[in-house]
Amino acid sequence: MKKRRRTKRLIHKLPQTISGKSKKSRISPILAGVLVATCIYTFFSVVNKQNSNNIQNERQKMVIDEYHYQQSLERPTPIPNTNPTDFHMKVPIIMYHYVEYVKDPRDTIRKSLNIDPDVFQYQLQTLESNGFKTFYVKELAEALDGFRIMPKKSVILTFDDGYEDFYTYVLPILKKYKVKATLYVINDLVGSKGYISQKELDEIASSGFVEVGAHTLDHDYLKGMSKEAQMQQIIKSKDELESMLGIQIKTFAYPFGAFDDNSINIVKEASFSAAVSVIPGNDHSEEDRYYLYRIRAGSILGGNMIQNLEKEYEK
Repeated sequence: MKKRRRTKRLIHKLPQTISGKSKKSRISPILAGVLVATCIYTFFSVVNKQNSNNIQNERQKMVIDEYHYQQSLERPTPIPNTNPTDFHMKVPIIMYHYVEYVKDPRDTIRKSLNIDPDVFQYQLQTLESNGFKTFYVKELAEALDGFRIMPKKSVILTFDDGYEDFYTYVLPILKKYKVKATLYVINDLVGSKGYISQKELDEIASSGFVEVGAHTLDHDYLKGMSKEAQMQQIIKSKDELESMLGIQIKTFAYPFGAFDDNSINIVKEASFSAAVSVIPGNDHSEEDRYYLYRIRAGSILGGNMIQNLEKEYEK
């Protein structure tokens, strides 16, 4: 009988512990709420990060597709020229995006837009040793206006988007070889992961080797967009950069190389002196001032870089 009573007492105590009636094991409503909120926050953080990655991947894919899309490579109907001139000049404008060592071999999108830093340095060494001089895009506009003379061996280096590697790799190399370049910045991405910070942009703008140009607020596709939306992207990007850096922003780059008549007219009305496209070529005149032709950095690579570049003058 004694054994049965003891067993009964133990059985009676077990449910109190298991059911959570013991004060020591009870979870307060506040703690429970915190745990639930934490779980919800973590869930949505993961979802948002995944969505953000998906958006970035789609944006990168769109960059590749559009920069190779035939309509972005075609010359538009000539814009009306209020100051006709037969003056032409052949100046290769080279277009860069990434200059870094791509760590992920599966990142084919980045690799297709990338030039390794050592290759970029080799390009500058080659240009220097062969007597080429570098200029800003805004200086080409000055030459079109008759205010500047550019020698035959002139070349312009442009960098789109404002990636972090411009500060970490490109700027030191520019300084080393005393080379000029034009950087087109996406305003809303300054300070974002993978892009230059505000402090870095300030240093770049004041370096004496870089012209900063506008590239819209968020890299939106201008072609076919309403005139009001295009004005927001083009004019506001210029105003914000000028306020941010305390300098005049003279030139503009069309995201994805996509533009239409409204884009050109708004760029002109915003008092940009020139704009660059992705249309291949190098023979510039007043006619194409607002869609200056560019060539891809990859097209002049190889052992015969100067030969490849000089062929551009013969086209």
